[in-house]
Amino acid sequence: MARAIHTRAFAALAFAAVALSADTAETDDTPVYEPPKTLEGAHFFEPFLSKYGAFEPSKDPAFEGEWAHETHKHDGLVGDMGLVVSSPAKKHAVSTLFAAPFDPKASGGLVVQYELQLKNRLQCGGAYIKLLSASEELSQDGFKAETPYTIMFGPDNCGTTNKVHFILRHRNPLSGEWEEKHLVGPPSPEVGDGATHLYTAIVGTDNSVKLLVDNKQVKTASLLSKTDFKPAVNPEKVIDDAADSKPEEWVDEPKMDDPEAKKPDDWDEVTPAPRKPTTRRPAPLACAQVWLFRLRACLTPATCRPFSRAQDAPPRIADPAEEKPAAWLDDAPLKVHDPKATPPSDWDVDEDGEWEAPMVDNPDCSGAGKGCGEWKAKQISNPDYKGQWHAAKVDNPAYLGVWKPRQVDNPHYFEDETPYAMAPIGGIGIELWTMQSGILFDNIVLTGSPEVAASIAASAFEPRAAAEKASKKEDAKKDGGVMAKVKFYVGKAFDWCLEHAMLVGATLCLGLLPLLLFCCMGGKKTAPAAAAAEPSSSSSAGGKKKAAASSEPGPSSASAADAADDTPEKAAGKKAAGGKKRTPKTE
Repeated sequence: MARAIHTRAFAALAFAAVALSADTAETDDTPVYEPPKTLEGAHFFEPFLSKYGAFEPSKDPAFEGEWAHETHKHDGLVGDMGLVVSSPAKKHAVSTLFAAPFDPKASGGLVVQYELQLKNRLQCGGAYIKLLSASEELSQDGFKAETPYTIMFGPDNCGTTNKVHFILRHRNPLSGEWEEKHLVGPPSPEVGDGATHLYTAIVGTDNSVKLLVDNKQVKTASLLSKTDFKPAVNPEKVIDDAADSKPEEWVDEPKMDDPEAKKPDDWDEVTPAPRKPTTRRPAPLACAQVWLFRLRACLTPATCRPFSRAQDAPPRIADPAEEKPAAWLDDAPLKVHDPKATPPSDWDVDEDGEWEAPMVDNPDCSGAGKGCGEWKAKQISNPDYKGQWHAAKVDNPAYLGVWKPRQVDNPHYFEDETPYAMAPIGGIGIELWTMQSGILFDNIVLTGSPEVAASIAASAFEPRAAAEKASKKEDAKKDGGVMAKVKFYVGKAFDWCLEHAMLVGATLCLGLLPLLLFCCMGGKKTAPAAAAAEPSSSSSAGGKKKAAASSEPGPSSASAADAADDTPEKAAGKKAAGGKKRTPKTE
């Protein structure tokens, strides 16, 4: 486990510089883009020609995250910049107020659209925008997370959550209370490709809701549907009576055991004694009762049989038709010394001990009809096994059906036939908490016309998407696809490290500490041995070093000589030969 963590962590660090340099590469033929300052037909349009544009950062001290003004990651259009979240693991907030509120009913619907690029992916955090409700509470200086909004729209990813939010705050006309209506089954955004994506939400006068990603429709719903939003915009007309309860005599089981059914006399079964569910060891008295029950069953020889907890007959038995092969060797070992192995030419019995050949599979145990050890027949289904007996099920004559509480009129019922005519919108806010930086917002549009939103998409997003696609193809062509794979696996490793930051940190500390101790303490331990070996070693007739006697306590000179003589090349040869080194006897 620790080794796997080290591998992923160091892989991410090793290739990070390469991946980043490749991502920031620009082409000389990048198209030049001159974004319009205004968009005809739009109630609000922000291309971020300056850092904040019409937005202002929140003055709430809780939002301490910094913002930046940067180009898109691939610089698909020269001169096109956006507002970027630049502080990881902090809260960010900006907002803008309209001179006049936007009324979806008067505008013939609502269309909100913006471009989003996740330069560093979206590991845990949001990248959505809020259409702020026009009210006296709305204040530029007081923009907070709890500032009332009409619609929240955009991606959110963390843990098991990966969806494009569409939340409508709807006002109950009877109580005057506001309630969030969440879209059921929202689409999942792409949070790891680093490309610019276009998010569009369209609310029509027919109460339809359409979500588009990159100008492609990915979700449709209706504000009048009972299943498309949770909870539904309009409540149920009748509801269950909370004061109603099921009568005690109500029978809601359609089937029952056949009262005339009887277990056959030849049914091979011993019913276990009933036990209370418990995690503790049964008391001695309970154990005695079980064994008395078993003993009573054996008082009659005809009924005496081997006991099991549930059934006498096991589900599977050894195949009685199978016989042990004649060539089967019961007492033969599965492993034997290799008869073809020979000791190395430089093996010294005095120094290395008796040589033993390596172990190999016994050739007498392999082949058709051969084997070694205890022979066991294959297991087959037991024809006598029937399991625990149960009575057959028959119709329950007392069955009254599934009980349901009585229905009563909903005192909170109302019917809003035009929920698309939502609360007027007085501004737009971006309020985020995210673990990643590099979240870029661009070309935010609020209008009542889908055509107006499509026009800015055609002039900005489409050429940028084409340029980014061409840039990726060119990168893949240059590196033959290798760099693309490197980026992919680096991203995966980086994401994994972020998800398990505490585990990676702890593992690195636990792994580096023993390594440092080994490096620091190992040299102190090996120095005396090496120093003792030098003066005590001498050359033998065969060119090998022999050990001399030493009168001082500590490591013996013989051990030091052996260590000096066992070079890596010789040790490897002996290990491959299957040798087993033994300590020579001391005379």
